[in-house]
Amino acid sequence: MQRPRILHIFSRYGELGGEEVCFHAITEALAAVADVTPFVYSTGELFRSPHGALTKMRYMLHNRDVEEKLRECLRENRFDAWIIHNTFPAMSPCVYELAMQQSVPVIHYLHNYRAGCLNGVFYRDGAPCFSCKNGNYLPGVLHACWRGSAPCSALAAAALCKTRRMGTWNRLSSYIAVSRRQRELLIQSGIPEDKIRVIPHFIRQKTALAGLPRRDVLYAGRLTREKGVFQLVRAWESLSPPGRTLYLMGDGPLRGELERYVSSRQLESIRLTGFIPHEEQGAIRAACGLTVAPSLWEETFGMVVLEAWLHGTPVIVTPCGGLPELITHGQNGWIAREPSAESLAETLHTALEEEEHWPAMGAHGQKLLSSTYSPATWLQSMESLFEELRISRQPSTTTTS
Repeated sequence: MQRPRILHIFSRYGELGGEEVCFHAITEALAAVADVTPFVYSTGELFRSPHGALTKMRYMLHNRDVEEKLRECLRENRFDAWIIHNTFPAMSPCVYELAMQQSVPVIHYLHNYRAGCLNGVFYRDGAPCFSCKNGNYLPGVLHACWRGSAPCSALAAAALCKTRRMGTWNRLSSYIAVSRRQRELLIQSGIPEDKIRVIPHFIRQKTALAGLPRRDVLYAGRLTREKGVFQLVRAWESLSPPGRTLYLMGDGPLRGELERYVSSRQLESIRLTGFIPHEEQGAIRAACGLTVAPSLWEETFGMVVLEAWLHGTPVIVTPCGGLPELITHGQNGWIAREPSAESLAETLHTALEEEEHWPAMGAHGQKLLSSTYSPATWLQSMESLFEELRISRQPSTTTTS
């Protein structure tokens, strides 16, 4: 059988994030079984364009530049399927319009909750929020949930409403969720239950770190409210474990506030490193034998857990979203009772007391990387989906669009 030709679509956000990293990893993995054509656009590309401000705003509803480039791509290539990852905010709903005009399967790979939430995370003002999940985005506009701006939020709501009015969620062929909890919330947002398949993310294995005992603790990720970084800092402050350091590795809007808090409280055992590329994280990873993922929002998956296991490190997680689906409590990590500073402190205390078990727990996680969360397992699931949707290379014919 000839390899199917896949159009692989992603709209980059303003900054590099987990979705983009996963998109590139998936593009590479799919190349083992298909001819993949990435189609990538970005928010920066839109805002760097010569169009005026009003035109750029209109382009969030219908981006004519993207439409023209997509039509050109379709004239030059015949695809057997589309996989769409993200179109928000820059690509606009025109991607769905074109996709639904094609006579090939269209798969939507969902990394967030954008269908039912302007900010995509079901989290607002320090607590989970599901006010917009049924498609009425007025609460999100009133609370300025996108970019902290009511006008921007209104524009985002208009784009999402247009997507719903087009009947997009019912007309696409299939959806991929990355955890069971995400699937549950997507169903509540109006995605057809019978079209959602759960396929967890994967990570490529490499040689584990070795050397001196690793006694320090790591948080790796964006410094944002919903990630629970302040709860972790307060938990660490209440314990003040001697001879250990908590590394906060990442950047984000909370960095300045966190730096001021750490300085004012003289928390010398907490170090904010800023963003460090993966290839330069070796020294910090080598010092840390425990990772914490203190999220407050409904995490769709938790690549941070796989990255920790990759380095032989057990993980403390909160019972939020898909995170607890990854952890077997006491075997490859710990699940806190609740996403609070007090519960995190309690779980941290337990983990620090069980330091001698960290290497074995990390090794347990590594075994899962070679089975459940391996590229091969992921690829098997994708091939099964292709077979179900009858995605295979069709004879070449003249394509018009």
